[in-house]
Amino acid sequence: MWYKEENGYIIDISDTEKDGYVFTDEELYLRYDGAYFVLESEYNSKAYKELEEAYNERNVALSRIVDLKQMLNDTDYQAIKYAEGMISEEEYAPIKAQRQSWRDEINQLEEELK
Repeated sequence: MWYKEENGYIIDISDTEKDGYVFTDEELYLRYDGAYFVLESEYNSKAYKELEEAYNERNVALSRIVDLKQMLNDTDYQAIKYAEGMISEEEYAPIKAQRQSWRDEINQLEEELK
């Protein structure tokens, strides 16, 4: 039995299936919901590279969010000191502005990730 993909690859699927994989003379193909893919070629494809780039960009954004939230946590004590009247509004103003900037960036990154 042979299977021909849209891209022209012909796959011999006769009695070679095991655990979802099909081995041929030239390459390894993976069976997924009845479709077969050329694994080696997929890694070099434009679509795969675009997917990998999007995945990396998402990880960078998530990492940045974690860093920003940590910076907020690191300055919580100053916000508490201000709330309790231990530091003046003049002393707290630059910290407050920076914290708002971090929150704005977090919100923007989270919106982009949706």
